[in-house]
Amino acid sequence: METVSKLRGIHAKVYHATSEYGLRSLLLARKKPIVVTIHDLIPRLFLRNSPLVYANQLMHLGNIRFADQVIVSSSFYGNLLAKHRGLSLERMNPVHYGVDHSTFKPLSERCLNSNIKFLYLGGLNRLKGIRDAIEAFALFSRSSNATLIIAGKGKDESSLKNLARRLKIIDRIVFAGYVAENSLPSLYNSADALVWPSSLGFGLPTLEAMSCGTPVIAADYLDSKEYMHGGALLYSGRSAQGLSDRFRSVIISNEAWKAWSQKALEWSENFSWDKMIDEIFSVYSKVARI
Repeated sequence: METVSKLRGIHAKVYHATSEYGLRSLLLARKKPIVVTIHDLIPRLFLRNSPLVYANQLMHLGNIRFADQVIVSSSFYGNLLAKHRGLSLERMNPVHYGVDHSTFKPLSERCLNSNIKFLYLGGLNRLKGIRDAIEAFALFSRSSNATLIIAGKGKDESSLKNLARRLKIIDRIVFAGYVAENSLPSLYNSADALVWPSSLGFGLPTLEAMSCGTPVIAADYLDSKEYMHGGALLYSGRSAQGLSDRFRSVIISNEAWKAWSQKALEWSENFSWDKMIDEIFSVYSKVARI
C-alpha cells in the first residue's frame, strides 16, 4: 500500500503502467487516464503447468478492462487479448520494440566467414528450441565444417551437451555461457547467421543481429512473422530438416549471404527506440489530448 499512497500524491496528465502487474496500484490510487503495456501472454500460453505463474498473470490481466488504452508489443498479442478478454480492438495500440542502431551496427565491411559460424543467443531450455538447433546443425554438419556458438545459460545445458556428444558434434559446438551486453555487437558481427528456434516467438536478439547485418533464421511462432518476415528466413518450428535447409540457404554463396545481410539491415530500420517512443507518446495524446 506504500506505492498506492505515493501515487495519490502524484498528479499527471497520463499514468502509464508498464506491465499488467503495476496496473492494480494505479487503480487503487484512483488515477485517470491510465495506459497499460502488455508485453506478451507467455505465462497464459505456455506455463499452465505452473499454476501460480499462470494464475498471477490471469488475475492481473483481469484489470486491463479498466485501462483507457492498452499498448501491446504486437498486433498478434493485441488480437489475442481482444479475443480472450473481450476488449475492443480500438483500445489496442501495437507498439513494436526497437533497437539501438548506434550500438548494434556493422563494425566493418561484412562478408561470409571462411569458417562458417552460426550463433544462438538465449536461455537454454525447452521452449527456446535450442535442442532443435543442435539436431538441425548435426544434419547440416554432414556436409560442412561450420561451428555453432551457443551463448547463454539455463537448466538444460548439461542435457544439451550430452545431446551434442550423442550426435558426435560436440567438437563443433562452443558453449560460450553468458555474454555481457557490451560484447553483443562484436558477437553478432562475428557470426554468419543468428539462429532463433524459439517457441516463444519474437526476441530482441533477432533485431539486434539484423541491425548488425547478420542474417536471422527463425521459427515461425506467435509474433515472429510480424517482427521478422521482411528480413529473416522463417521456417516451420520443430523441424530439424527445415532449419538445416535454412542454414544452407544462407551460406550457399557469398552473394546469397550478402543479399540476406542487406535485407536484414534494411528491415531492421523499421524498428528503432525513437519510433517506439513516438508511438507511445501518440497513445498518451489519445487519452490526455496533449
